[in-house]
Amino acid sequence: MSEHLCKTSLYLDTKDCPQCYQEKIDCLEQELEEAKGSKWISVKTWLPENGQFVLVSDSENVAKCKLRNKLAWVVAASNDLVRLEDVTHWQPLPAPPEQEASDD
Repeated sequence: MSEHLCKTSLYLDTKDCPQCYQEKIDCLEQELEEAKGSKWISVKTWLPENGQFVLVSDSENVAKCKLRNKLAWVVAASNDLVRLEDVTHWQPLPAPPEQEASDD
């Protein structure tokens, strides 16, 4: 058990303190709302499902990748591996364009 004292000094571990627990929930909800406003999602906030193709960025480059076992990113075009810690953000792939109706 952690010897960390919470802000109220009544609990040895913050996970046991309702006030600290609620503060963590509030912080995560705020991060989620911020992520919804942006297409890019920090990998610190959450990761996509394993095997789901997404766009990833290291804050300089962008590539289409999928997450493999939450250990590494696999680049779609080459099957090269990108280290998990090198990616800072990801976003779902955009929907493909709709086909235009033909005038036959």
